[in-house]
Amino acid sequence: MVLGTLAVIVGYPFAIYLIVQLCIIIYDHVIVPHFIEPFPLSRWSSSSSPWAIVTGGGSGVGRGFAEQLARRGFNIILLGRSRISMSECQESIRSRSPNVDVVMEEIDFSRPVHEWAQRVEAIISNKDISILVNNVGINTEIPVVYSEHDLAHVQDMIQVNCLAASAMTKIVLPLMKQNGKGGIIFLSSCTGEFASPMMAVYSGTKAYIRRFGEALSEEVKSSHIDVLVLHPYYVLSKMSGFRKPSLLVCTPTVFATCALRYLGRKVVVQPYFPHLCLDVLFSLVPLGLSLRFQLNRMKTVAVRLMRRKNREREASLGSGSSAEIEFQRGSSHSSTDIDCEDDDKKALLSPPALITQ
Repeated sequence: MVLGTLAVIVGYPFAIYLIVQLCIIIYDHVIVPHFIEPFPLSRWSSSSSPWAIVTGGGSGVGRGFAEQLARRGFNIILLGRSRISMSECQESIRSRSPNVDVVMEEIDFSRPVHEWAQRVEAIISNKDISILVNNVGINTEIPVVYSEHDLAHVQDMIQVNCLAASAMTKIVLPLMKQNGKGGIIFLSSCTGEFASPMMAVYSGTKAYIRRFGEALSEEVKSSHIDVLVLHPYYVLSKMSGFRKPSLLVCTPTVFATCALRYLGRKVVVQPYFPHLCLDVLFSLVPLGLSLRFQLNRMKTVAVRLMRRKNREREASLGSGSSAEIEFQRGSSHSSTDIDCEDDDKKALLSPPALITQ
């Protein structure tokens, strides 16, 4: 009798809780991305010529955001290290959105902030900066245990993944506060949610982005500035190694389109529904088991990538090409963000060098 009464007392509130959570999930990940349009430009700008900044906007997720923001009427500022990829993005935007201005500036975010901050300030002066997408980031391409990390690579990763986003936000925030509105988007990662051995530094930097964005959102709420933190899994890009989209691998365009619908509605979100399913799955796994699984997985990935590296080196030497030169400095400090580690990344010739997506 007592147990039956207790079951009723506990069971009904728990059932109500589950129903409420299910309704929230349906609204957030079915209704919002498919039936609700993003807020109009006026939410983030009072100007007839608003500007959006995208760091690492030449390719991958950054390019997806740049193109989608341009379609919505924002003029675009591309900041990154790869002039070639930014030029391609610029031409793509101009062909699809001829009424939009696109400015690009070559910046190496791995350099100390004082070496590029004034250039950014000069670029954005006299512009209505309404949106900032902190997308730029780097990672080691081949997973490696922390004890074997090069300290310079660790410093570069923290510099690009943490300090660059922090500095860009610091530069732009006073302008948004002056205007009384704006939006800031941060690209975290699934590894910021669920720690990944052999990617310890990258996981740590993305966890920083998650917490930084969350805390900042409350600080700037009274200034009508929206903050959105994203933590994706697999997104199609040249450097991710994925060639075709699938159920778990979305295109940058799809990801950016889904994400922009949440700006002003959520602070932290997994915008792509299949990725949310992975979130739920991993959240049910005990931490110890999850870490062991990830460690074994990363070991397998590292072996496979090393084999691929050897094959590419042999092919390069056999054809007499100079592909090895291309992967040294250029690939190490490009300027777009990695969304999450995956099993099919292209191998560098000198692990654990740094890569971008």
